[in-house]
Amino acid sequence: MIFAFLINTTEKGLLLQILLGMNETVIRVYDRVDNVNFIFEFIEKSFSNKLIKSNSIYLNYTHDEHYKRLFLLKWFYQMYSKNSNTDAPLLKQHLHNRVKKPIRIEIIKQQCYHYPIFIHILNNSTIKFKIVPKNIELYSFLTAKFRANLINSVESMHMFDVLCDNYESKQELSEIIKHDTLESLKVKFIYNATQMREFLATNDDVEIVIKGAYDVLESSPDESLKVIKKRYKKLLKKFHPDNVFCEDKSQVELYTQKFQLIQNAYTLIREAS
Repeated sequence: MIFAFLINTTEKGLLLQILLGMNETVIRVYDRVDNVNFIFEFIEKSFSNKLIKSNSIYLNYTHDEHYKRLFLLKWFYQMYSKNSNTDAPLLKQHLHNRVKKPIRIEIIKQQCYHYPIFIHILNNSTIKFKIVPKNIELYSFLTAKFRANLINSVESMHMFDVLCDNYESKQELSEIIKHDTLESLKVKFIYNATQMREFLATNDDVEIVIKGAYDVLESSPDESLKVIKKRYKKLLKKFHPDNVFCEDKSQVELYTQKFQLIQNAYTLIREAS
């Protein structure tokens, strides 16, 4: 191969490979790319000189299909450009010049891939779901699941907000995030565990959590937020991981956990005030 163009995702996997060989152009499309079936359908309808197998397509050049091949290569270039957020004029020119070379398209199966679903807690009653890369099946399933509490969604169909301001809706959310499979697709929910635990807490649980936060900051509810903030900063300084940077690794981890616990405790008290 003389050139290789790759697209990376946030999960460090590949969406697309374009390999420019001496005798052929090889395009590998990973099966989690949206509308991968479009490739098969378009080629089945548009090309006569083709060899289609279960996971690959081979196209020989014929003059009658010249412009269809240009369209197909342009489509792959646009997929590359869109998903990599870069313009690659060199790739565009190479593909245009190689229109007469055989094209081999391979669909690579990735059964172990988990679709990441990000959950951002916006406030004490609202969360945002974000599915990246976009998957319409997962989007439709989740928006239907939370239809009664859906606040808004975007046209790109990969983000939506949900109101969880009662016990039932929080229980629904709690059950959903326990799953690792939705609509026969492997998924991975990504969120801040501490924030999620506090978000899902009932009123009784919240009182216990807040009491624990005051204990962490060596404070009491009777004190003003200004006084608590001074003690908070003092504790941050005392338990900053840099203080034990040269010591044992376990000590650094202990200070790091304590430092984060102090930060979370103050955030909880501040928001509850």
